[in-house]
Amino acid sequence: MYDNSHLDHIKKFRKSMGYDLYREADKLIKPEYFRKPGGVHGTLHAKRVLLLAMLMSEADNLPKYERNILAICSAYHDIGREHDGHCTVHGIYSFNKAKKLGLLNDLNSYELRLVRYIIEGHCIDDKKAKSGFSDDESALRLYDYFCDCDSLDRVRLGTLYRLDESYLRTNTSKSLVGVAYGIYKDWDKVYAELI
Repeated sequence: MYDNSHLDHIKKFRKSMGYDLYREADKLIKPEYFRKPGGVHGTLHAKRVLLLAMLMSEADNLPKYERNILAICSAYHDIGREHDGHCTVHGIYSFNKAKKLGLLNDLNSYELRLVRYIIEGHCIDDKKAKSGFSDDESALRLYDYFCDCDSLDRVRLGTLYRLDESYLRTNTSKSLVGVAYGIYKDWDKVYAELI
């Protein structure tokens, strides 16, 4: 499942247009926003989800504004978590916290709706989440991308809550499962290459 292909992905990514966005978005992830910054849903999780989002965006050549939305969601999707167990409301808490802290003030009304939809929806049933933007193809695609990036980092949870590849929504995310394992296993080395 895990090989060294993740290092090749990182080297290639450093030469891409998404690399600068990754470096800027990485600065959005601050320990003080998290209840448990060193926990399983803390800063390192957010940084890996961000990296996976940028790798997927690069692979599928998403436009810059969509990459920005995914970066913001990656940085803030778990800042409202009150515990590390199964939770279907932390998306609402995370969005509200990000808004209260002024972290979303630079977004226009559509971007704010997209961020809200993705962050609030990432921890609930897909059918219920997707009902909020059922007529917006871009929003639905970004929701799928983000949820897959968050899911890919389940590799950190071991066998009990392991990543179930059958739940991944996009072909790109399915192709990055081995890369996600490698990123998690070699995080210090990977991050040193990026920053």
